Amino acid sequence: MKLWMRYLLVRLYSTVLFILSCLFGIYVVIDLSIHSVRFFADGKVNALAVFLYYLHSFAMHLDLFFSLAFVLSSLKVLFDFTHHFELIALQMAGLSKRRLTRPLFILATTLSLLSYANAQWLAPNAQESIDLFRMEHAKRKKQAPQEHIHSVTLDDGTVVVYQRFDQRLKTLADAYWIRSEDELWHIKTLELNQSPLLGRFVDHLTRNDQGQIAVSESFDRRPMPDLPLETAQALQKFVPIENRPLVTMLLQSFSNCADREMIRSHLHYKLSMPLLPILIALSLPPVLLRFSRQSAAFLIAACSLFALIALFTVLDGMLILAENHVLSPALAIWTPWFFCLSISLRRFLRFS
Repeated sequence: MKLWMRYLLVRLYSTVLFILSCLFGIYVVIDLSIHSVRFFADGKVNALAVFLYYLHSFAMHLDLFFSLAFVLSSLKVLFDFTHHFELIALQMAGLSKRRLTRPLFILATTLSLLSYANAQWLAPNAQESIDLFRMEHAKRKKQAPQEHIHSVTLDDGTVVVYQRFDQRLKTLADAYWIRSEDELWHIKTLELNQSPLLGRFVDHLTRNDQGQIAVSESFDRRPMPDLPLETAQALQKFVPIENRPLVTMLLQSFSNCADREMIRSHLHYKLSMPLLPILIALSLPPVLLRFSRQSAAFLIAACSLFALIALFTVLDGMLILAENHVLSPALAIWTPWFFCLSISLRRFLRFS
């Protein structure tokens, strides 16, 4: 590796690590100022548990922190590179400006790969750890126990919603089998250890001529041979779509399930966010590596941060449109990317 490239890589990596450490410290201080009483009131929590809690919380927003740290470190290093006349010295040695951006792309690629690894292995498990920590240190209040609604999406695209699952008797209580918007079954008790499944006190509800859902027939006892529900599916813990690993979401995006479009929306969103450092590496050098008597450093930094925040906001808005079936997931997520990439790539190719 050339000496100049090693020099730039060391400066970039050290600056990114320093900024990430500062962001992590600020995040911890702000959150502790809000939740410290709840975490330390019982006197049982230790420092390691709190550190792991904030490390997992940091991992949930790693794309944002990586992008922010990369923008700030690139601004710092490239501004210094220009103001200290190091750019002139290296260009006099025969190095082009485009070649000098290689360390920037090496760092951007590293951050993108780490973001993909985080989305696959660390972030999905981090949410469960965060929830367990918060439940353990939640404020103790005398409240009536609350029943939660459980939902299972079946292989045929239908949905089963139920109140409770008795693991000993292998029964579901208060189950609704939603076959379509015009037909559903209400089953007071569904026995999963029977073949076929046996429902007790079953109501069949269909949409009538007036457009109302009403009971069309009732049964005290009825087999349910068309219901493709297994005991293992009822035991499965529901994981929110945004907290699922990338590979799991990729496999589920090709399955015939009711929330397939929502899964595809979050999949495209998760695949696109780690690419932000590469987009930044294309956008900043044409602006920063140029000769000017009056370099508006503050204006460039402010515009860079504003553009980053604006892109995050637009992508979040596009994700909402894709979730609500306003636009197709691929079109909604990748249209802003294509627009930004076309502008940045055109300027970078003309950059010499």
